Amino acid sequence: MDRISRRSQGLEGVEVVDHRISSLIFADDVVLLASSSLDLQHALGHFAAECEAAGMRVSTSKSEAMVLDRKKVACTLQVGGEVLPQVEEFKYLGVLFTSEGRMDREIDRWIGAAAAVTWSTYWSVVVKKELSRKTKLSIYQSIYVPTFTYGHELWVMTERVRSQIEAAEMSFLRRVAGHSLRDRVRSSVTREELGVEPLLLHIEKGQLRWLRHLFRMPPGRLPGEVFRACPTRKRPQGRPRTRWRDYVSRLAWERLRVPPEELEEVSGERECGQCQILLEISIFKKLKEAEGSMAAKFLGNMKVQSVESYVEFWLRVHIACGKKLLLSLSVLAFRKQKRFPNRNRENSPLSGWLRSFMVFLALVQHRLL
Repeated sequence: MDRISRRSQGLEGVEVVDHRISSLIFADDVVLLASSSLDLQHALGHFAAECEAAGMRVSTSKSEAMVLDRKKVACTLQVGGEVLPQVEEFKYLGVLFTSEGRMDREIDRWIGAAAAVTWSTYWSVVVKKELSRKTKLSIYQSIYVPTFTYGHELWVMTERVRSQIEAAEMSFLRRVAGHSLRDRVRSSVTREELGVEPLLLHIEKGQLRWLRHLFRMPPGRLPGEVFRACPTRKRPQGRPRTRWRDYVSRLAWERLRVPPEELEEVSGERECGQCQILLEISIFKKLKEAEGSMAAKFLGNMKVQSVESYVEFWLRVHIACGKKLLLSLSVLAFRKQKRFPNRNRENSPLSGWLRSFMVFLALVQHRLL
């Protein structure tokens, strides 16, 4: 298939920065790209001819045409005299792509798939008293969560989507815990009783992890180039849509307190970045479970102005939440010192503050960890 793709590659395709993408291939699944229907027909004819020369043929019953545009545009493609049907949505490698470029249907589809998992295992697993909670939660982690979160790295999470995800998640967990809506038990209490993390946090960690992978990709890698590319077409009228890059940048600021202009620098520090994600998302989880408590009020009132207050902020939140991840905090403090190498270490209060902070951590880590 790679040889056929190389031989059939021409001037057709879509320009992304300095690259021209004419096809996407995974095993025998091929997607041909072009900027016009005429170029796409030419590329399709050339590709079909190369397939016949190699003893293969294009399956017209499994091939479809789709135009990525907010307006409906006709696109007539033929292979061997047969016209390919034009569709508004197309599934490729398990992900549903729509002609409008939205992900709403894709997310709704996986919410429905998760609901199907719940009801298919309802009597045999979810409410079966002979099974222990540990067994039910292992099925939840191995079947329900992977089914629900397939392709979640590229989701744009709106408030409506968040509400739907949490409702679908608690529909499973509430029954495992033996609760019902009439019991009026808070979701945080149910999760704490079962010992599972919120599904929204699992999704956000995956999105931030994929963001760090994109930033660390060397020049020439296609996902990184597409991520850094800027559209050249004129934006249509109306309210602009939320781009995935804007969404994940806002997510990094809200969860990790990393400004958008420093995302690439922080993402390059692999070990510290992973440690910071685990630390601060765990703090956010505790704060979400303690709504209205002293820690939540402190989070809303605290305003971080400097590096010193940044590290002190997370330390005080940890104390307020009763979480003792001091080893992670020490790595975070070292990373903050590394990000400001031009400061005068002799006279800067940051240097002395960090030294005192590290001595304090060294004294308590041996006892607490």
